[in-house]
Amino acid sequence: MGPLVDTSVIVDAYRGVASPVVATLRRLLIEGTSPATIPVVLQEVLQGVRDERDAKRLARHLSAFEPLAAASYALHEEAAEIYRRARSAGVTSSTVDVLIVAAAVTNRRPLLTANAVQRRVAAIAGVELA
Repeated sequence: MGPLVDTSVIVDAYRGVASPVVATLRRLLIEGTSPATIPVVLQEVLQGVRDERDAKRLARHLSAFEPLAAASYALHEEAAEIYRRARSAGVTSSTVDVLIVAAAVTNRRPLLTANAVQRRVAAIAGVELA
């Protein structure tokens, strides 16, 4: 079981950014460990492409990722609780980024992210970083 991969890592990988998290993603794919994704990450990635050809290519590459369950009321309740804990610790994050952290909690997966604020939220939620 691979880590839940945040949008930031996938975008950086496709932009050719050299970073430790992109190197981790590439290593996972080479080793055959399927990284995981959730629907909102897929949406964020695909809505950022500029043409249909790139969208199809990217969707094909993302098919190598393990799809985790779609969001539920329980997941959103978990995300709201994490958001409140983060806010009380002085950390403000986007709704989507907190939802991704909550998905990592719910699915018991480490999180692979390039987003510094999301890493702080993950630490507050007790999520291991990949």
